[in-house]
Amino acid sequence: MFLFRKMDSINIKVRALNAGGYDATISDGTMTVYNNYGSTREAAEEMARYQLRKYKADSGKPRTSYHDFTTQARRNKNN
Repeated sequence: MFLFRKMDSINIKVRALNAGGYDATISDGTMTVYNNYGSTREAAEEMARYQLRKYKADSGKPRTSYHDFTTQARRNKNN
């Protein structure tokens, strides 16, 4: 089941999951955020809006939180 809501050029799609929860996808035309889960349709939509707002604020910043497997492998090899 898909529910579509378009407000101010923001597309939100909420679908019901078999487990009883909901999954929301939100897009503003430049960025899409998906896998926002909630126990109710409103909770999933609220999480999607929050995640989009968070990622839009962080989009200009360099990404510093990542996992570098090569560095981790070197650390394990030296110990």
